[in-house]
Amino acid sequence: MAVSYGLDLSQIKLDEFCTLLKEQDLLPSRVILRDNLDLYFDKLQTAGLFTMQDLVNQLSTKKKVETFSQTTGIPVDYLTILRRQARSYLASPIYLKEIPGINSQTVQKLAQIGINNSQHLFDRCLTPNQRIELANELQVPIEEINELAQLSDLVRAGWVGPIFVRLLHSTGIHSIKELAESDAADLYQRTLQVNQENKLTKAGYSQKDVLACIETAKKLPDRLLVD
Repeated sequence: MAVSYGLDLSQIKLDEFCTLLKEQDLLPSRVILRDNLDLYFDKLQTAGLFTMQDLVNQLSTKKKVETFSQTTGIPVDYLTILRRQARSYLASPIYLKEIPGINSQTVQKLAQIGINNSQHLFDRCLTPNQRIELANELQVPIEEINELAQLSDLVRAGWVGPIFVRLLHSTGIHSIKELAESDAADLYQRTLQVNQENKLTKAGYSQKDVLACIETAKKLPDRLLVD
């Protein structure tokens, strides 16, 4: 059975999504989602939508959005932004070459066998034996493959780009399981310290952003176990 790389939206109820919208820091362009939030979510459920996957499926095209707006009375602009926000919870694979501190020669060897991004790597490294086989095939140190597997696992939490995944990893968080068990306030401070020492990014992020990653990690099934 294939292991899901990111969240299974069919397992996230709309009530949970509603709570996330109330508690999570939103992009300025998406703060509008809090307007009439409870009213609109009641309408979504009345229309037969109960999970985030139901929502994404229902709003999959512009035409469907327009039709659903007419049926429910929820504005088209609101539904369009809601769809974008729902889809943002899906993990977006990142290119391995963009992660700071990765051996460029190893990245080139991986690319030659079709492994270019974090999902490709994750799919090939689910077990210790798979990681050993890959290291032997490429003739690179197993430590490098293990590190790449750890980084690729952490990307699954969503909103985790090349720089932030390096920040997380540098704090000692090496798997989704460890991320799920982390305290947001503590981890946030540790990432700030790592960034201050290594000057990895000038981009701002908040403790709520870290909490969102932790909460996503808690919902991920089939966690990768990295030795």
